[in-house]
Amino acid sequence: MESQPWSIHGEIIDTCNCEVICPCTVGAPATEGKCLGNVLWSIDQGRYGAVDLTGLAVVIAVYAPGPKFDDGHWRVALYGDERATTEQRGALETIFLGRAGGFFDEWRQLTAEVVGVKWVPIQVERVGRKRTVRIGEVLDIEGEGLTGPQAASGTQLVNPPFWKGAPFPANLGRSSRFRYQDFDLHWEAPGKAFSFSDFRFGVP
Repeated sequence: MESQPWSIHGEIIDTCNCEVICPCTVGAPATEGKCLGNVLWSIDQGRYGAVDLTGLAVVIAVYAPGPKFDDGHWRVALYGDERATTEQRGALETIFLGRAGGFFDEWRQLTAEVVGVKWVPIQVERVGRKRTVRIGEVLDIEGEGLTGPQAASGTQLVNPPFWKGAPFPANLGRSSRFRYQDFDLHWEAPGKAFSFSDFRFGVP
């Protein structure tokens, strides 16, 4: 697909096997020496050229062998919203695999292998500080944002060196469920790092 101007914004939900707070966000080695994560982008408004992407979602599974997340050599799997039309699928794959430039081009450069692309039903629930993401028997995430003395505002990470929803602050939390299994990738790590925030990316 020929590259077009694009823009997407909405909410990102990020879960991995690192301890809270995930050290990868500040450029430190992953808790267990490798970061195993699933990242969802729920597109509240978006376009790729004339193709409307509003209301769709994408999940990327990332096996980052570390020790730091941005050391590269990633193996990734892409899951796109099954409701997408043929044109929308082409646009989403082009954007999220980094072929359209912008933020995801950096991810493309860190990726050694795309193990697969699937179009699946993605269920997302965003209520208060709780978030759930499900893809059939493949992925099950449930998490909730942390709070401190000022419970109404939650706990946030602001301006970290590496954040998948930049430039917005990350609402930090902890997963209560986290399980992923597909292709030859498998991890299960409840009670670990979880976060969500707004995102806005694009190329004019």
